[in-house]
Amino acid sequence: IVRWIIPKLRHGFTRRLISIVHVPVILLLVTSLIRGLFPERLISAHIAALFNSNTIVILVVTWILFRLTDFTAQRARLKLVETDGSTGFSLIDLVRRIVKFSLVLIALIVWLSNLGFNVTAILASLGVLGLAVGLASKNFIEDLIGAMTLHATGVVKRDENIRFGGQVGVVEDIGLRMTTIRTRERSVVTMPNATFAAMQIENLGRRDSFLFNPKLGLRYETTPDQLRYLLIELRKLLYSHPKVIANDVRVRFTTFGAYSLDLDIFCYISETTYRDYLAVAEDLNLRIMDIVAQAGTGFAFPTQTEYHASEQANDVDLTRRAEEEVRRQREQGQHFQHHFPEDVIRDLAGTLKFPNAGPDENESSNTNTP
Repeated sequence: IVRWIIPKLRHGFTRRLISIVHVPVILLLVTSLIRGLFPERLISAHIAALFNSNTIVILVVTWILFRLTDFTAQRARLKLVETDGSTGFSLIDLVRRIVKFSLVLIALIVWLSNLGFNVTAILASLGVLGLAVGLASKNFIEDLIGAMTLHATGVVKRDENIRFGGQVGVVEDIGLRMTTIRTRERSVVTMPNATFAAMQIENLGRRDSFLFNPKLGLRYETTPDQLRYLLIELRKLLYSHPKVIANDVRVRFTTFGAYSLDLDIFCYISETTYRDYLAVAEDLNLRIMDIVAQAGTGFAFPTQTEYHASEQANDVDLTRRAEEEVRRQREQGQHFQHHFPEDVIRDLAGTLKFPNAGPDENESSNTNTP
């Protein structure tokens, strides 16, 4: 009857659960009916002993728990495949075996107790044996707990790029005892799970953006208006670049260095892979060089320079052009030296085209392009 009913049920958890446990449950019900309906005088002494020791009940309960353990392990494997490939299969199988062994041991102890054996002595013997085994396999147990911790917390997963102990690599596998990592030098590093789980691990594969923070050192011959021109143009560059997150953009003249006027550029690039970040950083660096050249100044480097009165260190025409631009911005109320207004930031957003971006991306990110 149950086998006829199961196909009629909707696909889901209830149907799978009934299909797994219906056989041992029916056995338990039939056994209970036989025990309740048949008079004791019609049952042999051996059968009565089985009933009195709850042998069938213990067997059926253990059978049900065995099937539930396999069902849970199968669901865990499917979940692991959806999220993390095949990593952790060996751990699931080991936990399944440990649970089944524990169920058999508990069922055996309960059955022996029902038969009248001294279970206390048996447990004491098992405790001594377990202590000896635990001391002999101390490192293995620590590594096993480390593997469970790594899988349970999800700190790292297979194929993720991480930084650990001053090295960078890709996690290839988290086994029962060892974690395998492929370094940038293409060598393989293996370490015990307990040691790896205790380390400070930086998961590079889960970054949501990259920090772009170059320091510019300009020549001391740069005039204040040239600096003002540079600060404004650099901010325009960052606000208008489609790959720069405009929420936290900073360009500041920070300090007078030993041989340079130091500018600090701080922003985040909306890329998640290092290769794509390098392409955007290269584009920004080249544009920064263009802006510095347009201002009529240059980058400083450690040197000693001796000037004569007749020498001009800066380009006169470009210097005058930068100063005139600053003067024009002041007259028109467009000299945003410290903070750009929100409407100006919105107008600048996405007006530059990233060289390697496709046409769809450029069209979607440059809606304000004149």
